[in-house]
Amino acid sequence: MRFLLLAALVLGSLVLTSAATAAPPVRDRFPVEGQFALDGLSAACGVPVDVSLEGTFSITNFLDRDGVTVREIDTQPGTKLTYISDFGEISVPFSGVLHATYPEGGVVGAPATLVMTGNTGPFSDLVPMGSGRVVLDGVVADTDGPFVFTRFTRLVSASGNFRTQIDRVCGALSG
Repeated sequence: MRFLLLAALVLGSLVLTSAATAAPPVRDRFPVEGQFALDGLSAACGVPVDVSLEGTFSITNFLDRDGVTVREIDTQPGTKLTYISDFGEISVPFSGVLHATYPEGGVVGAPATLVMTGNTGPFSDLVPMGSGRVVLDGVVADTDGPFVFTRFTRLVSASGNFRTQIDRVCGALSG
């Protein structure tokens, strides 16, 4: 029994030591506003479609002891997506959460795994629009200090409802 207690104390101190040597998380929160064309959704709806993005992005980066980002959580509190065509518009909440991990660190050229859950928009041909869970592979394309910019390279899996929202948006936007 005494051996188990000693082993638990040693293991606990190692865990605390490794946690204590990591740099504190870096947080940023900023307003976003913009509009861009969505070619994939335009093709699905049969009319040109733009998306307007308005709200706030919140980013938390977790760093290793050398200050390199190894994990990230992004949210969009209060952000909405407005899909727009010549025939109408429809707004939906952008309430997704992105969890990114950088197994080799957030350095240019390194691999990334991204898991998005919640209500997401189609921001590339790989990211479906709807609600659920999407897993993507990616690569670090650029960095700005601890902030990592990732390019999606492959859809690994998607589960959830990614058809109903497309049908609803296209129904509101087609003539």
